[in-house]
Amino acid sequence: MDKKQRKKFNKLLFNMLARNPASFRLIGDEDGWIRIRDIHKALLEEKLFPAMTPRSIEQHFMLFRPDGFECEDGRVRAVPGIQAPGIFTYRPASPPEMLFSVIRPRALHHVHVEGLSSSRERSWLVLHSSRKEAIVYGRRFHNQPLVCKIEAGKADRNGVRFFHAGQGLFLSKKIDRQWLILPEIKEGPDAEGRKTKSRPDKISLEGQDKVVDLRGKGTFSPSVSSFEELFQKNSGKRPRKRTGKKFKSVDKKRKKKR
Repeated sequence: MDKKQRKKFNKLLFNMLARNPASFRLIGDEDGWIRIRDIHKALLEEKLFPAMTPRSIEQHFMLFRPDGFECEDGRVRAVPGIQAPGIFTYRPASPPEMLFSVIRPRALHHVHVEGLSSSRERSWLVLHSSRKEAIVYGRRFHNQPLVCKIEAGKADRNGVRFFHAGQGLFLSKKIDRQWLILPEIKEGPDAEGRKTKSRPDKISLEGQDKVVDLRGKGTFSPSVSSFEELFQKNSGKRPRKRTGKKFKSVDKKRKKKR
């Protein structure tokens, strides 16, 4: 990245972190810190600076130290002096009757039991007024996210708090199961929808005593003859040919000599 590109990148970061983070679906904590991984995913979604990785973004801050930004522990923020006033102060607001959230498929069973809640890693639940926008956001974390419908109007009237974060964007800390309309749990060996395969070396055929060997072609199965041939080859002797004749015992040979 040359000097001109760095200047352009810093200008974009200023817009993302200090002026309009909600337009990039970036949610910071109360001090304005945003994870570098989230910035990277937002850049990919907007098809901006596709060559950048989370590592190269962090190196950009550590090496060039652009004015107006702070970077630590995998997070970045615009210093408070240049942030737009109240940009990370999310105020309570009445939501529309229906909101949408997204989850990973493997989390579906847990959400069916516990509902939705924020975590130590993500201090807010991010909710959208548009199903389409929720899916776009969810693809930052999974190729096929599951959509959860939230009866936000009913939840709001029953004491659940919602906060406005931007156009069509709402936040919450916890939403109980009773306010969620969830996809059904599909029975299967894997929560992600993948089929698991067992690979036994051998299986028994039903009703038969035979055992079928499932080892692939080319698998080396050592035998006595193969070891003998290898030994004779290394010792410089020709491997002797095996015949169907039985060898006489040592005792009989000794008797003949006598």
